[in-house]
Amino acid sequence: MSMKSTPSTDESPALHTLSFSLLVVGAILVVSGQVLARSLLLSANWRANAITVIGMVPFILSAFTFQRREIANAVDKILHPTSSWFGLETYQIILLFAAPIFSIVAWLAADDGMFMLVPVLAVGSWLLAILSFILSHKKSSVRLGTGRWSREDTYLMLLLFSAALLLRGFMLGELPWLLTGDEGSAGLTSVEFIENRRNNIFVVGWFSFPAMFFWVQSVSIKLLGQTTFALRFPSMLAGALTIPALYWFTKPFFGRKVALGSAAFLAGFHFHIHFSRIGLNNIWDGLFVVLFSGMLWRAWNEVANSRAMTTSNFALAGVILGLSQYFYTSVRVLFGILVVFVVMAILQDRSAVRKRLPGLTSLFIGFMVVVIPLAAFYIQHPEQFTAPFTRVAQLGPWLQEEVSRTGQSAAVIMTTKFKQAALAFTHVDIRSWYSPEQPMLLAVPAALFILGIVILLIKLRQPIYQWLTLWLLSAIFIIALSESTPAAQRLTFVAPAVALLVVLPLNSILNWLTPIFRTKKIWILILVFSLLAVSIIGDVSFYFGKYSLERRFGDLNTEVAQSVAQFLNSLEENPKVFFCGLPRMGYYTHSTINYLAPHASGQDIPDPLSEPPTAAIHDTVVYIFLPERLSELDFVRVAYPNGELNETYGRNDELLYTTYLIEDGAN
Repeated sequence: MSMKSTPSTDESPALHTLSFSLLVVGAILVVSGQVLARSLLLSANWRANAITVIGMVPFILSAFTFQRREIANAVDKILHPTSSWFGLETYQIILLFAAPIFSIVAWLAADDGMFMLVPVLAVGSWLLAILSFILSHKKSSVRLGTGRWSREDTYLMLLLFSAALLLRGFMLGELPWLLTGDEGSAGLTSVEFIENRRNNIFVVGWFSFPAMFFWVQSVSIKLLGQTTFALRFPSMLAGALTIPALYWFTKPFFGRKVALGSAAFLAGFHFHIHFSRIGLNNIWDGLFVVLFSGMLWRAWNEVANSRAMTTSNFALAGVILGLSQYFYTSVRVLFGILVVFVVMAILQDRSAVRKRLPGLTSLFIGFMVVVIPLAAFYIQHPEQFTAPFTRVAQLGPWLQEEVSRTGQSAAVIMTTKFKQAALAFTHVDIRSWYSPEQPMLLAVPAALFILGIVILLIKLRQPIYQWLTLWLLSAIFIIALSESTPAAQRLTFVAPAVALLVVLPLNSILNWLTPIFRTKKIWILILVFSLLAVSIIGDVSFYFGKYSLERRFGDLNTEVAQSVAQFLNSLEENPKVFFCGLPRMGYYTHSTINYLAPHASGQDIPDPLSEPPTAAIHDTVVYIFLPERLSELDFVRVAYPNGELNETYGRNDELLYTTYLIEDGAN
């Protein structure tokens, strides 16, 4: 059954809707232009005037279409070829054209500073752009899945989410046991939103990461307080949401058993649990990749003749892809995966891709609508876009230095790095932000993963398996071309695919052996369930047992920083801190202290004390000495003999630092 739109008749309700759409879009743009004109610099006023003029066109056109229906008919006929190609109504094309313009208004109202010029207009226009785009593709027949979605599926997703949330929320403020300096830096950027020292979500924050993530963290911190738990809460939520999202993605294409098994394994996967408990943005990429893959494949595989249904799901995939750009940066690899996949599809069946071209176009437009404000910032500041890559890339100068240092050829060096990257799943220990002295997968899941790769290669002619292969290969390329190979934090986006590959061979074993051993089907089920259960229980036990108990996370300086923050929080007064720790570490080298103890003010003493200090004490003051500078304590005790001395020891019973607390007037 064809769903192509047809030109509207004279008194069709569709014509009234068309006129109304023109009126609303035009009025909003005119008002936006006038608001901008009062906020932009005089030299940039032409931008506001351009928005006003653009808005006048649909507004004037709407006036004519309301008064003369033949003009409405003419507009309808002009728009009909485009609406027919997309499988939309003509009024929806107005919304489709308006969406990127609204997004441009958002960029103009936001500008590229820490503060938006017109915050309400910037955020409102951006949300309106997304809403306009979604409404431009909305059809009552659109569905978010292929096949029957039952109440049982909903209950299973809720159960999986609850289990994942429990594993990620249990003792969230205490495990991992240290709050790292990078987490503290992310938290301090988030606090800037709370304290009105920034409000622009369309630029970048700490470490050139998009500011949207820090705003999300700021909501959590504002509601829950400036604590480790609050800082890590958004990551916990994103990690937990990835589990039902994986079920939703896999169920239509691999069946319920694979969907349930892969989601259950991901829920207990030690690697995924860890990054769901860190107050950084890495874990978000896995969620967005799963959501994007699920929506893309629902669009790609719809068998109905209705182009509108396909275009709608493609459009939602574009919105998800756009939103993903506001979090961690490894998700940018989706562009490469999508391009390679489409090229492969063209080589296999050009006509099939041609039928999906309207949908792919909708995907691209949806992506642009969401990302325009951030993309405009990157165009103005290209170094901010490339910074996450250039600071970790190991090509160019690094490769030349490595060739000189080792005497090996560039080809040998890069081959070694790619080998390490490929074996990070099963044989080579991952490192950096997660160093469990293990590969990504423990023994039993690693064996299943290897079998899953075999199944992947056997079924490689099927498009969904090609997508999984590209997903996996992209992770290998990312970690091979960056420092600290294999760096665990750059593998978070591929964790859902790894979970799926762990479960695939279990499903194949069940399907292969059941027809042969019909009378012993229960034993086959027990075998498969046992392997999965052993994998999940082993991972959970490893993370909360061996890894957490041994306190491998963080280094000595991070331990010092956290302990100092806890000490400062134990004081009743807001202290002034003199920190004697350089050159090893300073008070401000680890943002852990500033985030967890914001009431304290610190000052580094860079040069060793050679005589007693002479400043009078009028408030609570504490001197903190690292062991290598402990000899300077004698000078302070001579100057302030009535202080309180305390030594703090760490996890290995080694002296972390010594404090000397001086109350008001203790001269």
